[in-house]
Amino acid sequence: MVLMNSMIRILCLVFMMPTVALHGQDVLPTAMRQAIAKELAAANFAPVKPAAGTATERQYLAAKRAWLSRVLLVPMKTRIAAKPWAAEAAAFSDAALGAEYRQQFVQDSSAALAVRARKLVAGGADDPVILWLAVETIHAASIEDQREARTLAAKARESFRKSDCSRVLGMLLYFQKSRLSRAAWAEEQDEAVLKAGEYLGESLKEASTWTAADAPFYVSTLRTAFPGELCRKRKDVLAPLFQPAKFPEWAEETLAGFWEVELGWEGRGDDWADNVTEEGWIKFAEHLEAAETHLAKAWKLEPKQPYAAARMIAVAMGGHAKEPERVWFDRAVAARIDYVPAWRALSWAARPRWGGSVATMRAIALAAVDCGRFDSDAPAFIITGLDAVRQELDSYEASRNLYRDPTVSAALLAMCDGYARALPAERTHWAWWRALTGWLSGRLDETRAALAETGARPMPWSIRWRLAAYMGDELMLRGEAAIEKTGQIKPWQEALAAQVKSDYPAATALLDKLTGLPPEASVIVDRQRRIMEMEKRLAAGEWVQLPADAALTDWMWLDGPLTRTAGGGASVTGDGNRALMISRVRIGPSFEARGTVHATNPKSTAFCAGIAFVHRSTDGGPGRWMTAELIRIGKEFRARLNKAYYRTGMLEKVITTDFGKPVPWTLQLQNDRLTWKVAGGFVCQDLPLAGDERTGLHYRATPNGRVGYCSRVTPEDNAVIYSAIEVRRIK
Repeated sequence: MVLMNSMIRILCLVFMMPTVALHGQDVLPTAMRQAIAKELAAANFAPVKPAAGTATERQYLAAKRAWLSRVLLVPMKTRIAAKPWAAEAAAFSDAALGAEYRQQFVQDSSAALAVRARKLVAGGADDPVILWLAVETIHAASIEDQREARTLAAKARESFRKSDCSRVLGMLLYFQKSRLSRAAWAEEQDEAVLKAGEYLGESLKEASTWTAADAPFYVSTLRTAFPGELCRKRKDVLAPLFQPAKFPEWAEETLAGFWEVELGWEGRGDDWADNVTEEGWIKFAEHLEAAETHLAKAWKLEPKQPYAAARMIAVAMGGHAKEPERVWFDRAVAARIDYVPAWRALSWAARPRWGGSVATMRAIALAAVDCGRFDSDAPAFIITGLDAVRQELDSYEASRNLYRDPTVSAALLAMCDGYARALPAERTHWAWWRALTGWLSGRLDETRAALAETGARPMPWSIRWRLAAYMGDELMLRGEAAIEKTGQIKPWQEALAAQVKSDYPAATALLDKLTGLPPEASVIVDRQRRIMEMEKRLAAGEWVQLPADAALTDWMWLDGPLTRTAGGGASVTGDGNRALMISRVRIGPSFEARGTVHATNPKSTAFCAGIAFVHRSTDGGPGRWMTAELIRIGKEFRARLNKAYYRTGMLEKVITTDFGKPVPWTLQLQNDRLTWKVAGGFVCQDLPLAGDERTGLHYRATPNGRVGYCSRVTPEDNAVIYSAIEVRRIK
């Protein structure tokens, strides 16, 4: 480990040398190029070398802004010309459209724009275009609570229905509704997307809305905004959109290819390959071969557009293309270097399950930085690419070692440095990424230096999410950096390692050695002592209460407005979105947990209370928890067992009980079999989880299993109240 850290430090000192030429093709330090080149060669993956002047997403968005301004803003400015608020509304709309359709990693302007939006609305501005943009700015500025945005969005849709605006605005308003819908209700989201599709179809009949030059915006919308599963399920609404007879031949052929891919999957089905029928495989082949014909022709007609080439990656992965995935990827990024769907598709095709390798996936992530185009989103793909690699690793240690690797760590730092130089206004955002990279790789001196540069910018959700994969948080990030500064990081890390082995006497002795700690360090040391004390009692077979402290210091808060109750439990009242909070205490792979739950307004239709348990694997993420949920649907209460916090559908049972008073629940997980009781009655008994096709890869027993509170939909007119969870280990 000492040797590895030394290698990392040497490489990083070299790699952090200033880069040059941040406009266009960026030039990384020679040492960085050489290290990445060596890894790419070992994976037999050629570097991505875009030609000078290759188009970027920024250029595409500039063109899209001009189109939306022509179709929506120019008519709006004419409509409101006589209004007393016309000048401010016009200026706001220009600024808001610019903020919405611009390549940027942070939106520092959203708070100021939201203030302007609220002032306009309060002053009587009621044009649907203004309201649409007002919702977008308020949504961006108030991401944790969307009630205001949802209310205003409903007003915007009502105003649109009374207007003669382009139907493009209707499409945008219903895509907006889908994004703002309660996360639990897929049906509500699908309904909004279908309505958006109807308006998109109507917009094709408008004389001047769509021209030949606007074809990329239409094709991009069809590719990214309408999920494939929904396209196949609702062909009656969505199929005509893929046959517009309105655009140049390259666009028509691209759309025809897109639709053939969907028909291929409809014929095959979404089941595992072993379960696909012979007829299903025949239909899959027929439609993918047709897709290749259309998409290859589209690319030849217009190689400067990335859509057909990027979609051909999936066709090639399905075994029905004359040329391999990499050829089509190179063609896609030659058209637009940061066309993210192409990067994602190639990384997906490189997964071991499709015959690829982790080494190739790593190479793709590193190649994104190596291309040097910090005027684009391409280098940032290393973040997403490494997330994908992590999902293929089978242990916590392997996952951490990914970021400890000298080349990977230094490449992440080079990415941060490149963007900080190319986008000076976003420097503090990239300082947070440097802080995370330092923590993941064990270079806590880098974390400490980066934290000093973050200033007043709060930790981005994307950082918090990735810290959560390792049960980390901002306290851990700052605390360990502070411990490292005192020169006592080794006993701290040894204490954590002893705790993992359940050697609590050794862990306590090591923590006792830590002296003269600053407040940032003392916070996490004290927290660790509390956690270990509860784990010792669990190891002795005791029932242990997991109380929520006022600051939720001993819990990992991931989502939503959960707050502590006086009794150490939790209460949730929110804006309709999700909530999740997990105890840091390890309860092991076999346990029994119990508690109560009730609602202040049990007749409310918004009721959902759940317990999340068993962190499933090393890919982390706040969505990777199984959940046992009680939810009201219409007039019924149902008990649901879900594969993951973000995914429904393993088990569901109607229950009859009064949630106006505390209702007891128990969960018992032993030998990978679950028993769940609510109000004394069984929801399931001795239900097998491991190897069950309904859980798939979403369940994995682990000694580091934990438990917490969750809600798939937080109520706005109700409070759901949990007692403190009590738990004991089962040997």
